[in-house]
Parts: sequence; C-alpha cells; structure tokens
Amino acid sequence: MAQQGQLPQQPPQPPAAVLPFCLAPAYNNRAPLNYNERRDAQVYYKGCEALEGDPYNGKGLPEFLARIATKARQFEWMEILTIDNKNFLVNYANITAAQVRQAAMDYQPQND
Repeated sequence: MAQQGQLPQQPPQPPAAVLPFCLAPAYNNRAPLNYNERRDAQVYYKGCEALEGDPYNGKGLPEFLARIATKARQFEWMEILTIDNKNFLVNYANITAAQVRQAAMDYQPQND
C-alpha cells in the first residue's frame, strides 16, 4: 500500500518480444532473416549443412577451398571472406591471423 505522497508501485512490464533474426549475408537475401518464419529458418539450416563431398582430411586443400567458395557464392558470404581487399579462400597464405581478427572486429559492428 502506498503511503501518503507516494505513488503506488507499478508491476514490472514484461520485456518487449524479441524476434530471433540475423542480417545478410544470407542466400541472396539482403533482408533480415526471421527465424520464426519457416523459409528463413530453412535458409539458415541450409547454410549450416556440411559441404558436399567427403569431409576435409588435411589433403587436397584447393579442392576443399573450391567447395567452400561454391557455398560462399550461393549464400553470399564472399564479402565476409574478403580481408584487406583479398579473397581469403585464394590468398589464405598471405593473410595473417591478426588481419582476420581485425576484419571480423570491423565487420561485426556494422550490424550487417
């Protein structure tokens, strides 16, 4: 009970509903993916599927990178695989871990 001169306590408000989503790059779609929508959830799961062919066994790196590139083109991941204007899948030997880290730190706050 509120005392004289004090307002009564208001019950806490429930938090606003938050839709689970991610932004592009994702499968020829520059709009946010809403994981509550079946189509968008399918895009996410398709992107998470294993690469076609045998798992990488430490041999045949060019073939493995070509399979990654195929999926990256399909899901529009090339932008995030470009570091200092170099395609990581082609120039992996010329890009340092520090450059990769910096590119990730620069990309993440873009909310894209």
